[in-house]
Amino acid sequence: PGHHAGPRGAVACHKHFWKSPDMCSCGFCLLNTAAVAAAYARYRYGRRGPDAPDDATLVRRVAIIDFDVHHGNGTEAIVRRLRPVRERKPLPESWPEEYVEAHAPWLDESDPDEVFFGSVHLWDDAGSFYPGGGAADAGHATVVNVPLNPLIVGAQGRECRPGDARARANLSQTQRQQLRTRAAAELRAKVS
Repeated sequence: PGHHAGPRGAVACHKHFWKSPDMCSCGFCLLNTAAVAAAYARYRYGRRGPDAPDDATLVRRVAIIDFDVHHGNGTEAIVRRLRPVRERKPLPESWPEEYVEAHAPWLDESDPDEVFFGSVHLWDDAGSFYPGGGAADAGHATVVNVPLNPLIVGAQGRECRPGDARARANLSQTQRQQLRTRAAAELRAKVS
């Protein structure tokens, strides 16, 4: 879906971004197709056009739901910019803070209230899951992050972490079911 591509390409997503702030992509994402589709839906179906029938149904609200191992930081940045925001530039911590004002509506000024973004992804407090963002405290009315803790079980004497294909292949069906049950319970608890 291109969920790492933000409003201007790369999104400040980890502590080393400042070393290459001119990079045009994050996570191989060049175009955020999920945001493009949502913007198109708002534009094409969110207003009465000259050739639209009078009884045509308008699509006022659009929801982008992202289920992925990684947080959709680019999509979140795009949705946040539907209303004016003041963002800190991704500079080294030793540099003085600098900010930029950003605002990029799609259809009209109702966009901030009509576009929702939800992301369900893996997360840990160390920020070891790319892109390192997506904490539950997004602080935005139309952005909801549901970070799930990585589930680790012993597989023939080893830990099975995300990305460890060998350990994952060694999981028994019972262990796989236990992981699914734990993940589903955590998701239900965080969403309700």
